[in-house]
Amino acid sequence: MSTELPLAREPKRARGRQRVASLLDAAAALFVEKGYDATTTAAIAERAGASIGSLYQFFPTKQTIAEALFERYQQHVAAAVRDFVARAPHSSPREIADMLVELMLGLKSHRDVAAALSNAVTEIAERRERARGILRREVVTILKSANPRLTSKQATVAAALIAQMIKSVPAFADEDKSIRSALLAGVREMLTLYITHIVET
Repeated sequence: MSTELPLAREPKRARGRQRVASLLDAAAALFVEKGYDATTTAAIAERAGASIGSLYQFFPTKQTIAEALFERYQQHVAAAVRDFVARAPHSSPREIADMLVELMLGLKSHRDVAAALSNAVTEIAERRERARGILRREVVTILKSANPRLTSKQATVAAALIAQMIKSVPAFADEDKSIRSALLAGVREMLTLYITHIVET
């Protein structure tokens, strides 16, 4: 996947790239805090410590900021999935469970932004739905490789159930510190038991 973001003008120098990153970080925080519709470009520029003119040099509309943020989210997802795919085939069910939980924790902030954008921008909601299938398809492949006896239907159902299990991870990460570790440990245990069952069936 390309590492380029959909900008009105590509920054040529490190300072410009840093300014774009600051604007995107500010927009991400505000979209999560206030929602996409309630966030203005002026507020984004102010949060980033930039002038509104500087923002418009790179992002002529709020929609282009949303598109750049979603592209950044997709890049992080793709990188995380590539790492998982490279490590999972030679890992135990427990190690796979740990990797899946860590993958979801690592993507949490990006998923929060993607969710905020999906709630307001129809095109992004549709693209996010398609992006969700990437990890599930890779899990299907890994399960079938670990257990060649699995049918495509069995592996697909198993991957869907695993996807639902790890979907709770970001929410659990926001729970009170006194129970957060226990909740995440519970997800790891459920995943380990289920993956073990699937690969040994």
